Amino acid sequence: MTAGGRKISLNHPDPPVQLKYKTNTVVFHFRGLSFMDEKAIRFKHKLEGFDKEWLDEHQPFEQMIRYFSLPSGRYRFHLKARNALGVWSDEVVSPEIIIPVPFYRSWWFFLLAVLLVGSIFHGIFRFFSQKRHALLLEKQVEERTHQLQAVEKRYQDLFEESKDVVFITTPEGKFIDINPAGVEVLGYQSKEEILRWSSVPDVYYHPEDRAVFREEIEKQGYVKDYEIIFKRKDGEPLVGLVTATLVRDAEGNITAYRGITRDITKQKKLEQQLIQAQKMEAIGTLAGGIAHDFNNILSVIIGHAELIREELAEGSQMCKSAGQIVTASERGAELVKQILAFSRQSQQIRKPINLSTIIKESLRLLQSVLPTTIEIRQDIRATSAHILADSTQVHQVMMNFGTNAAHAMREKSGILDISLDEVILDAETVKKYQDIKPGIYLRLTVSDTGHGMSGKVMKHIFEPYFTTKEIGEGTGMGMAVTHGIVKSCGGDISVTSELGKGTTFHVFFPKIEEKAEPERELKEKIPGGSERILLVDDETSLIDAGTQVLKRLGYDAVGISDAVTALETVRKDPDRFHLVISDLTMPQITGIQLAEEIKKIKPEIPIILCSGFSASLTPEQIKPLGIDDFITKPFIKRELAQVIRRVLDRKQ
Repeated sequence: MTAGGRKISLNHPDPPVQLKYKTNTVVFHFRGLSFMDEKAIRFKHKLEGFDKEWLDEHQPFEQMIRYFSLPSGRYRFHLKARNALGVWSDEVVSPEIIIPVPFYRSWWFFLLAVLLVGSIFHGIFRFFSQKRHALLLEKQVEERTHQLQAVEKRYQDLFEESKDVVFITTPEGKFIDINPAGVEVLGYQSKEEILRWSSVPDVYYHPEDRAVFREEIEKQGYVKDYEIIFKRKDGEPLVGLVTATLVRDAEGNITAYRGITRDITKQKKLEQQLIQAQKMEAIGTLAGGIAHDFNNILSVIIGHAELIREELAEGSQMCKSAGQIVTASERGAELVKQILAFSRQSQQIRKPINLSTIIKESLRLLQSVLPTTIEIRQDIRATSAHILADSTQVHQVMMNFGTNAAHAMREKSGILDISLDEVILDAETVKKYQDIKPGIYLRLTVSDTGHGMSGKVMKHIFEPYFTTKEIGEGTGMGMAVTHGIVKSCGGDISVTSELGKGTTFHVFFPKIEEKAEPERELKEKIPGGSERILLVDDETSLIDAGTQVLKRLGYDAVGISDAVTALETVRKDPDRFHLVISDLTMPQITGIQLAEEIKKIKPEIPIILCSGFSASLTPEQIKPLGIDDFITKPFIKRELAQVIRRVLDRKQ
């Protein structure tokens, strides 16, 4: 046997032969000897551990069997020979051949291999898991970054696009950041300009307010809706509503103030206008109450004065004095009308008038009453200048402007400029004014070169009884009445003034296309009659004067100062009276209630109401009530006679 590069006898008693796994070649050499016939020798062999059965060999007497790369295990080569006579020899067994299991096929190697492979797979799994985790983490970081960027952009957009001022400042007052709205509101050109040049104290209109604000915010950590007057770059005041908080570091030290400021300048102006309107309304209500009583007094004065004048010889001194009483009373009545015009509670008779004509007439009157040291210049460019107004009230407006300008220029000579032109006020422009609509307006401009007014005075110029004149020089009603007249026409007034340089008023009247009809004065005889008239008024003095005036006109007049008694008188004899004249405001029964009850008794009887003041009654409103006409106190004899005759003739 040749194994492992050495020859081994089959009968060798040595220990087993060890060969390497799959690197071995075992060659068995055997030969049979026979004296008869060697070629007749036959062999059987078997490699125990490899062959399951004996293998017959039919080769010649000399044989060689090879086994290549036997697997691990224990082997023995068995051999038998048969001679020519057919007799088999004893079995020959080789030494044991051991091919040990290679290390890589041992259990510990498999265990190590499994552990190694497991470690490798675990490493690979862990690598890919970590890689996947890293990718997920990277994706999460990326998504979170995008979210943060989106949130940051949203807040940045809010900061940039907010219409309110958003700011951050140091506690010392240096701007750290401010949004575009803040730059615009404070009147700067860019953020860089305000950050470079401005600090918070610079934008306080009253610098001492800064210390008060700091004390307030540092005391409670925040402020909400804190009102401060700021100063724009051009020096103009700006009212702001501040909501701000403190910013602290980890140690609790204040590092910044941050907050939002809302510009409420326009709102504050509207609030002031509302307060002014409420004040005017309150005074107007008071004026209306006073007007009622005063007109009753004037009615008595005018009535008796006219009666006295009729009894006196025309041209006598006493007749002239009575005439002066009537004239003064009429002036008093005009003053009451001005008060009611200011309060917007008088019954105004407005009709189309040519404003340029009225202004020219007023200027002719002003030239005769103003000092010669004042030069009047006029520039009436609007020829088609028709407005809906009361011509007397427009005259009053011009006279008020003229007298105020004369007072402002009385210390030295000056110039009074009057101009009238046509302007178009669009939707944006009318926001500067109060209660006017876009459209075509006639602009009356009145300028003087007088001493001018301060801003404080201009705030009160249209308030009633406000005056800068000495006691006895003015009542303070002129500009208030002017303001009331202009507003009642649907217009508005603006004023600009500078101390030492004069004042300019701009008055806007809505223009109309309808042409004004020329005013006509009808001088006709005072009409009278013989009908029986019932006069009802709670003022006994007015009853006395009224009945006498009616009797002078030829009427059979009966005066009753109690409305209940008057109603009972009509109820007892409905056909006794041809006309009833009643006061509107009376105790127990009002004029309207009295008229309604009388109409139930005698529907066809005409009724005239009269009053010294009515805030809610117009001629158009009384017609549905069955009342035939309305006359305002105080009335002169001619007006009363014309109304009575018109009503009676209409019924006939």
